[in-house]
Amino acid sequence: MKKSVFLMILITVLAWGATLWLDPPAPNMRSLMHEVYYLDGLLAWEAFAGAILLMTQPRLVAGLTGASFPEIGFWHKALGVSAILLSLIHWGTRMIFSPLVEPFATEPVPHIARHAAEGGFSAFWGALRPFAETSGLVLTIAACVLVILAVIPLLKGKYLWMQVHRLLGIVFIALTIHSIRLIETSDLLMPLGILTILVTIVGVICSVTAFLPKKY
Repeated sequence: MKKSVFLMILITVLAWGATLWLDPPAPNMRSLMHEVYYLDGLLAWEAFAGAILLMTQPRLVAGLTGASFPEIGFWHKALGVSAILLSLIHWGTRMIFSPLVEPFATEPVPHIARHAAEGGFSAFWGALRPFAETSGLVLTIAACVLVILAVIPLLKGKYLWMQVHRLLGIVFIALTIHSIRLIETSDLLMPLGILTILVTIVGVICSVTAFLPKKY
């Protein structure tokens, strides 16, 4: 199981590097910080999706990785806590990483003039951006509370434990707007964009699976 987790991290870093090579960012703070946001945000997203996958598909994971069920349970908790920690790092990316990125910012940040979309899908897509930005923080706070409830021994019985995990599934589905909408359009067909879409699909499917009847 440990090898699978580290392999996913390696794939993510390689996809990030390939994206930077195929589409180098402009040497200004906006472009460079976007790339850092993208990497730590995707790592948090993968940890969240991975935790849901291990909860809803333990037999499949055991068959693919050879991990025991206690080991899967340990990594489910570890990935859930990691998702929250990485989300907090993602939220504080500018404060944490801007001093490291600043020496590489040799060009001024260009002014972006945003114009109102002229209806149709463009208008809908543009209107989603403020919600995607605001909902990210609100839903991250909700996920923090739910993960704390899930990992500390307050929940007695599987029913309450399962309800908390189902709520986390709802949070994941709601966060897809944040994770997909804030990707630059040019990044969607890049290796990191494709990986983001694949992780989102797996996470959404597993989140929906959490609502299906379970046999304990």
